[in-house]
Amino acid sequence: MPDVNMQVELAGVTLKNPVVVASGTFGFGREYSQFYDLGELGGICAKGLTLHPRSGNPAPRIAETPMGILNSVGLENPGVDAFIQEELPFLRTFDTKMIANISGNTPEEYGVMCEKLAEAGVDMIEVNISCPNVKAGGLAYGTRPELAAEVTETAKKHAGGVPVMVKLSPNVTDITEIARAAEEAGEILAIPQLHITGIYTHFSCGESSDPEDRLFTQNQYDAFSQVVHVLEERGYHLGLRHCTSTCPLLCHPDWKMDMVRVGMLGYGQSMTAEAAREMDLRPIMRWCAKVVAVLDLEPGESVSYGRIYRTAGREKIAVLSAGYADGYSRSYSNRVRVILGGREVPQCGKVCMDYTMANITGMENVRVGDEAVLLGCQDGLCITPDSLSAAAEYGVNGWTTAQVSARVPRIYLRRGEIVETRTLFH
Repeated sequence: MPDVNMQVELAGVTLKNPVVVASGTFGFGREYSQFYDLGELGGICAKGLTLHPRSGNPAPRIAETPMGILNSVGLENPGVDAFIQEELPFLRTFDTKMIANISGNTPEEYGVMCEKLAEAGVDMIEVNISCPNVKAGGLAYGTRPELAAEVTETAKKHAGGVPVMVKLSPNVTDITEIARAAEEAGEILAIPQLHITGIYTHFSCGESSDPEDRLFTQNQYDAFSQVVHVLEERGYHLGLRHCTSTCPLLCHPDWKMDMVRVGMLGYGQSMTAEAAREMDLRPIMRWCAKVVAVLDLEPGESVSYGRIYRTAGREKIAVLSAGYADGYSRSYSNRVRVILGGREVPQCGKVCMDYTMANITGMENVRVGDEAVLLGCQDGLCITPDSLSAAAEYGVNGWTTAQVSARVPRIYLRRGEIVETRTLFH
C-alpha cells in the first residue's frame, strides 16, 4: 500500500498529520509516552501554562449541583520557566511540533511568556483569552473584541515571529447569541495578528437518550453548524472543526467533523459499563491502598464519624490508607465495595479525610500492610468507575477517576513492569 501524505499546514507550520493532542488531561505527555510513540502525532499542545507556578484548586475539584457537575481544576501547572527547563526538553525528544498554551492576568504577562517560549524554540503559541483580566474587574479577555485585540497584539509583538493562535472564550449564556453574532464576528476574526486554527463546541447532554435532551443536543449542533457555515461563507478559514468527545461520538458518529476529543476513552471507559463492554475496552487504571490496622469489634460498636455504621455482631474491620483527601468520596460511605484478601468486601462507616474502613468479618488472611483495591481489577474481581460513581448523586465514571487527588502516587506499568513512579504533590 503506497504511503499517504497526510501533511497539513497550520499558521505556516507544517505538521506531518492533522492529529494534535489538545486535551488538558494529556498533561506534558510523560504518562502517555509510556504507551504510545508521541512522535507519531502531528503536534502536541501541552497543558496550559502561567507565568508563575499554580497549584490549582484544592481537592475536591469537582462539585455536584442540582444542575449537574462542575469541574474546576484551576490551571494547575509548574509555570513557564519550569516547563522550559524540565518538560520541553523531554517533549523535544519526539519528532513532532510543540505548541505551548498560555494564560495570563495581564497583557504584560502574556508578552513575557511569549518572549520566553519563543526563545526556548516552541513551534507555536496558543493564547488562552478565557482568563480573567484583573485590570478590567475580572472580565474575560475573550468576551470583548477590544480586549482580545490588546492581548493578541501584545502576544504577537513579543513572540518573535513564532505563530500565535488565540483560544476564544466560550463564556456566553446562550449559544444562539453566538449564531446571531456571527455577522459581527469579523471584528475579532479580522484582526491581522490572529491565526484561526480551530472552532469547537461541547455538548452538555450529548450522551442522553431522553427525547427532550436529544432535541436540545440537536439544536446545539445545528446552532454550531450555523456559526461555522456563516463564518466560512464570509471567507474565514476556521481550521479544525470539532464538537464530539467520547459519549457524543458514540451517539452521533456522523458529527465527528474534522476530529474527535478522546477523554475517558483513553482510560478504557465509555459512557456506561455496557458500552465499554460492547467496545471491548479494558480499564488501564487501578487505585490501591494499604491496610494500616485490623480491629476486632464487639456487637453494637460504631465505626467512624456520625456513627452511621454499627456492628451487628462480632465483626472484624480493616482500616485502609485512603480517604476523601485522596479523592475517595464521602458519597461512598456504606455504599461501595473494595477488593481485599481475594474477595469483594463492603466499605463501612463514613469515609474520613485520610482513611476508610472495610468489613472483613470471617477473613483470617488479612494483615496490616496488605493491599486493597479501591478501583480496578485483581484476580478476576473488579471495582469499576461506574459502580463507584453510582454511589454519588450525579456521579459519572469520569468524575470517579478525576477525583483521585495529586497526593496519590502514580505508578506506570508496561507489560507488567514498573517504568515510572511519580508523586504530583510535594
